[in-house]
Amino acid sequence: MTAFPSTAPRSTKPRWRRWSHASGRALRGVLRLEDTPQRIALGSALGLFFAFQPFVGSQMLVAAVVARVVGGNVLASVPWTWITNPLTLLPFWYAIYCIGCTWWPAARQFDVQRLDELSAAIEAVGPWSVITGQQADLLPLLLDVIAPMQLGGTALGAISAGLGYVAVRRLVRVVQARRAARRAGWRR
Repeated sequence: MTAFPSTAPRSTKPRWRRWSHASGRALRGVLRLEDTPQRIALGSALGLFFAFQPFVGSQMLVAAVVARVVGGNVLASVPWTWITNPLTLLPFWYAIYCIGCTWWPAARQFDVQRLDELSAAIEAVGPWSVITGQQADLLPLLLDVIAPMQLGGTALGAISAGLGYVAVRRLVRVVQARRAARRAGWRR
């Protein structure tokens, strides 16, 4: 009789590689959903749009709710929001801030001095008063950062949603045509 180990063996792949493999499977699964190409593409476009929004944590929920309301595929919307994850969040935020600064006249580019001003202002009032919005002195400084981020996120989100809609719709049509041809071959 052989003894089984008390714990399951650990994977030898790095964590980021396991995560990217799982994300790739989820995105391939979107193309294989049983729904119309338009609904899958609409759900995917909404997921791409909300992936670029500067709020964290509720992107999946908001994308799913909006997809449900406008008639997109809810399951197709969720994996696309995973583009912004803890590894990619800061580069995405910096990109949307820089893009928003080009269109927001009051904003200025983020540099080390600006980061020091923001962190000093947050430390002076404490994190809880920042979260609850009790400190009015910090509001203009935060709006100076949040407004360009929202503007840049909306612009990048709209562009990626439009391109994603076209690409996903075509890919879903190809996948569904191959699936139909394969099923027709099985029936012969």
